[in-house]
Amino acid sequence: MPEKTTKPKTMDLSLKIYDKLSLAMGSSGTAYRGGLLALARAFQSLPSFRRGNHVWNSGELPAGLYYNLEAVFAEEDVQPDGKSIVRLVLPDQLFFCEETYFYNEPSTTRMRCITSGSVWHVSPSDYAAVHREYGLGYDLINLLSLKSLGEYLARTAQLLQCTPKVRLEQAVRQYPSLLSALTREELASFLLLSRSSVHRILRKTYCRG
Repeated sequence: MPEKTTKPKTMDLSLKIYDKLSLAMGSSGTAYRGGLLALARAFQSLPSFRRGNHVWNSGELPAGLYYNLEAVFAEEDVQPDGKSIVRLVLPDQLFFCEETYFYNEPSTTRMRCITSGSVWHVSPSDYAAVHREYGLGYDLINLLSLKSLGEYLARTAQLLQCTPKVRLEQAVRQYPSLLSALTREELASFLLLSRSSVHRILRKTYCRG
């Protein structure tokens, strides 16, 4: 019998990544269609991540772009007096280390796996090769930086302007799998609430404690 091949699956995944890249580029993506396809095909699978594994740690230079197929990750700011979750990466999302991707600086955060799954990555050398041929790198960086800034501003507004109950409700609408993916302590960290507040709201609103 012939050996089984994963090529069709890999091709399907490349198209999923291409769709994500095109969405990030918006109307600018039409001019870079060939480059975006080449970049999507350059993504390679990494070893599967399990809960507690890190994609990167503080002080490292995790260059390149990542595509999260099915896991859930929490980007954490770890300080001597504790840690806080600054961002969640859910399935079917592109992600990257902002300090390294934008400024070529070491990371000040760590990216920790919350729910097991697969991640794909394009290396800096492959990214540079696609950029040399198609010239899309700078525009992609600019548009991803604007998207990242927009997400940061939206999250900041949510944390500053909303009551704890509304904050949790908005987060669950934005991340439907939030309640099952995060522990109550992690949920409190992400929403900048006390654990007692999270328990109280979950009991009253979602009948969960």
